[in-house]
Amino acid sequence: MKTTKTKKKRKPSDLSSSPVATKPQFDSCHPTAPRAQPVLSPAIALPSRCSQVVFGLAVLLLLIAVPHSFAAEKSKLKPYAVIIGTVFDAHSRMAPGVKVKIQRQGDKKPKWELVSDRNGEFAQRFPAGKADYLVWAEPKGKKGHVAETKVHIESDERQDIGLHLPE
Repeated sequence: MKTTKTKKKRKPSDLSSSPVATKPQFDSCHPTAPRAQPVLSPAIALPSRCSQVVFGLAVLLLLIAVPHSFAAEKSKLKPYAVIIGTVFDAHSRMAPGVKVKIQRQGDKKPKWELVSDRNGEFAQRFPAGKADYLVWAEPKGKKGHVAETKVHIESDERQDIGLHLPE
């Protein structure tokens, strides 16, 4: 005797218990032909919801922690002094592209060499503390201290100077 197996037909109530159910949807090219598209049940969607919550919490923690780390870095910065200056030519116009050299008084060679920008300005940071600096400008084609000035720094401060080049 031959036994045949019959397929058990699913009822609509059985579809809701399966993890992936299909729901008919119409194709945009053929509006009359339904196509099956998987729909996730709440049991499968739960891990993605949990991961969204975890991701959201991680982003929140980063937003809170990052500004605190920058604030800690700012407090670690050492104090400094700044000499800011402008180089002027013989007609009291700003002189761009002029070499500016700076050295501590008592040193043999200049420690800092700068070039004035298009507005004739320059700036240099120094360690804070009591010190005297010699600042001079050397225009193109001339060597030596053409225009010089002495600057005294007491602590973390800003000193503004002007260097006037002779003709």
